[in-house]
Amino acid sequence: MTCLIAISRKLLPLTLFITVMFLIVNQSLDAQSSGHQRDRFERLVPGFELKNETMFQAIGRLYEATGIVVSVEKTLDSGGSIQPDRQFSSKIAGGRPQTVLDEICALDPQYTWSRDDDMVNIYPASTRADTSYVFNRRLPAFRMAEVEDAATAAIQAVRQSSGAPAQLLVMEAGDYTFEKPWTANFTGLTVRQAMNRIAEHLCSTCGWQLTGARATPTVIFYRRLTSSP
Repeated sequence: MTCLIAISRKLLPLTLFITVMFLIVNQSLDAQSSGHQRDRFERLVPGFELKNETMFQAIGRLYEATGIVVSVEKTLDSGGSIQPDRQFSSKIAGGRPQTVLDEICALDPQYTWSRDDDMVNIYPASTRADTSYVFNRRLPAFRMAEVEDAATAAIQAVRQSSGAPAQLLVMEAGDYTFEKPWTANFTGLTVRQAMNRIAEHLCSTCGWQLTGARATPTVIFYRRLTSSP
């Protein structure tokens, strides 16, 4: 919706006129940005074919078509080894993002997905109702003061969560530094949601991935998804 507002320069002092026009432009840009965010889950994703490609490459194509950031928690191996990503050859019919996410998870039924505001999380279906699983744990209050980077924030989130102490490693595969030190106070989040907020604060296209083995769960933040290997 476009809103046109006519203001007479003759009726306003110069400084007030500039202020009013600045507010109008800002409100218009905010409305456009908000609408852009809401529209992401309404966009149609064209169908595509996977040829010996991974779930992550399929997720990359979803991002390229919609701008929806997806974070993935891999199923961790209890034997201490890191499992290679499975590859698939399949046709994804396309449609709305929710449909495409269902199709992607159907490639490997051990995974499911959920939406958290403008982000999506894919995680092991077996953990869905497991309150002891680290990323399902609750954070009655998540407080940070002058935290400088995403790695420190992620470790603080796990330390402040309910339940027994848990180990989490953060692999710094890039620049995880915030634009400026971050002070924040959240309530009622899960650890998963806290990781999402940290990624969002790092950059608008940032997400995260859980990898490693069960004995060494490792989070990696990334700045952009691509469909390239």
